Amino acid sequence: MRCPSCGQDNPQGNSFCTFCGSPLRTGSPEEERKRGWKGLPFYARVTIVGLLVFAVIFQGVGILWALQGGVETIDEVEPIIFVALLFMTPTLVIVVLTWRSGRTFIAAIWATLMLLMTAVTLRQGLGSFNSFFDGGIMMPVIVSLIVAVVAGFAGFLQHRRGAARNVSAAGERWALRAIVAVVIGLMVVSGTLHVTSLESVSDEEKAAAIRVDIRNMYFEPTLLEAPAGKPVRFVIKNRDLTMHTFTIEELGIDVKVVPGSEKLIVLSSPPAGSYMYMCVMSNHAELEYDARETGTLVLSEP
Repeated sequence: MRCPSCGQDNPQGNSFCTFCGSPLRTGSPEEERKRGWKGLPFYARVTIVGLLVFAVIFQGVGILWALQGGVETIDEVEPIIFVALLFMTPTLVIVVLTWRSGRTFIAAIWATLMLLMTAVTLRQGLGSFNSFFDGGIMMPVIVSLIVAVVAGFAGFLQHRRGAARNVSAAGERWALRAIVAVVIGLMVVSGTLHVTSLESVSDEEKAAAIRVDIRNMYFEPTLLEAPAGKPVRFVIKNRDLTMHTFTIEELGIDVKVVPGSEKLIVLSSPPAGSYMYMCVMSNHAELEYDARETGTLVLSEP
C-alpha cells in the first residue's frame, strides 16, 4: 500500500506508514465519502467543527447580550438579525458545502475573513478577561477560527497533493486535545475572575446617591442633574452581559463596571457645567445602534 504523504510502499494491512507515520488510506475517495462523517478528510472535519463552534457561540453570545438587556422594539431586533445574516447564515452554508465536497479552501478563506471582521470584538474580549461573556466566552471563538483557518488550508494542500486522509495521526489528536484543555482552562479562569470582581453597594449608600443603570447597551437615565460645588454620589449598575465604563473625560472619571456589578462613584466638588458621560468600551458610544450609550450630567449652581 502506497503512503499518500511520502509515496513509500508499505506492507498490506498497515494502518500507518512505517516511514513517515502518516495514516494510510483504506479505500477510494468515493468509498470513504459514502461512510459519512468519518469518511470526510480529517482536516475537513476539523474545519467544519471550528466553523460550527464559531457560529453557535459568537451568534449565541450576541443574542444573549441583546435579550438580557430586554429587547422591546424592532429597532433593537434589527442589529441581531443583521449579525445573524452576516455571520451565521453564510457560515452554515459553507459548512454544508464542505461536508458535501470534502474540500476546505472556501471554508479556510471564510474563516480568515471572519477572524479579520471580528478582530475588534475579539480584542475587546481579551482586554476584559475578568468579564466572562467578554473574555472567557471569546476564547473558544478565537481558537475555533484559528483552528478552522489552519485546518482548512492544510486540508486544501493535502487535497492538491492527492494526500487527503480521513484518519488522524496521534500527534494531531494530542494537539487538538491540548487546545481544548487550554481553552476550557482559560474559560474557568475568566469565570473565576468575573465572580471575584463582582461588587455591590449597600442600601445606605444607594439612598444618598444618583442611580444609573446600563441596560441593553445604553444608560438609564440619559440626563442627570445635581448641584455643583458639593459632593455628588453615583451608583452605576451594569445589567448587561458585557463590560461597560462610566466615563466623564472632563472630570477625569473612567470606571469599568463588570457585568452584574455595582460601582459607587463620588465627585468631591465638581464645578458647574454640562458634561457628557459615556461608555468607551470598544467605541460603544460611536456605534450607530449604541448612540444611546451616552448621557448628559448637568451641574448647576445651588
